Amino acid sequence: MMRYVIVGGGVAGTAAAENIRKRDLEASITIFTDEPYTLWSKIRLPELFSGSVGPKDLLVRKPQWYERRKIHLRTELTVNAVDPGTKTITTSKGEEVPYDRLLLATGGTAYVPPIPGADLENVFTVRKLEDAIRIYGQLKNLGNIVIIGGGTLGLELARNLLETEADIHVVESHERLLPKLTDPAGSEMLHLRLTHLGINVQHDCDTEAIVGEGRAREVVIKDGRTLSCDAVIIATGMRANKTLGEALGLEMERGIIVDDHMTTSIPDIYAAGDVCEHRKVKYGAWRAAEEQGAIAGANMAGEDLVYEGTVPSKYVRVSGADVFSAGNLDWRGDLESKMHVEWEKMGYKRLVLEGCKSGGAIRIGDLRDAQRALRAIDNGTDVCPYMEDLRTWDLSFVPKAVTQNR
Repeated sequence: MMRYVIVGGGVAGTAAAENIRKRDLEASITIFTDEPYTLWSKIRLPELFSGSVGPKDLLVRKPQWYERRKIHLRTELTVNAVDPGTKTITTSKGEEVPYDRLLLATGGTAYVPPIPGADLENVFTVRKLEDAIRIYGQLKNLGNIVIIGGGTLGLELARNLLETEADIHVVESHERLLPKLTDPAGSEMLHLRLTHLGINVQHDCDTEAIVGEGRAREVVIKDGRTLSCDAVIIATGMRANKTLGEALGLEMERGIIVDDHMTTSIPDIYAAGDVCEHRKVKYGAWRAAEEQGAIAGANMAGEDLVYEGTVPSKYVRVSGADVFSAGNLDWRGDLESKMHVEWEKMGYKRLVLEGCKSGGAIRIGDLRDAQRALRAIDNGTDVCPYMEDLRTWDLSFVPKAVTQNR
């Protein structure tokens, strides 16, 4: 009987376990996670701060899902070491667990820049569900909340924190918002929508320090400006959790390097999700992690599947200022594109063309047609016969998604 061990209970690890079980009904499959929860949605994490959902609403997989598939989920356990010679892992309880094939799906950790004062009492980072649960109650009835970082997490938190009736300030170091997900015109429209919602956004601002005695009282910008604060949330992105990979001496750069089969530089050790880097690309996205995990699990169970990469796509759910982008965004404007701007509704749509194919898309505002745009990119749909439709962003010619039974 094969023994599969998966380190990390996120979407990559869970997808791997599911795909192993589909191919090997008798194997032993064990997932180790340092969290107390089953798979939960990181995408919906900011919703906790509005009070619109509770922790249980974020769970994507219930305990029964694992039980039915005979997947042994071991929670609140850290894997401290891996010995590829004896093929064992050592847990934080001192247990030695043998494996035949191992998957590292350890995800990422919140990145905290070296800002003086980042360790003050009311300065928070949000990466895990327990982080959000712990600090949610502390953010009620506050006057000013400053979010350092205007990326996806920072903006989603800002929108949901408006429900607390605090004044919300977002400080972004880049010259425009979401530079990896929008073009300059899209960033301008996003800024307009956020301001309309009541979020105070300041970009092209580097944080000099967080100051206060014991508790943060002000955020100091490098140009000398200050922002009063009752709490600070640092949302400046994440870094791959490479601790085990480094201890093993695996080949790595920004993440653990994997080949097209999701294998690492050590035999029988695989990696998937936010911890890995494939063809010099580190995605940091749910969709990519799920696809990587599925392929890793299938190959661990004896398949020979190839991961060709994932079309980069991202939804930012900032109610009233939703953003979708996918593929080649052509920031410099080198390619032909079809653009549709609705200033009164503060809506922005752009489809980037690569010959007769859709290479990328940006949508700000109503996202109802975002999935059609993504399918057009994924499927290499010939859009040349539909140029008139594209002038008004009519994507009805793109086939509907095929629903699969799970």
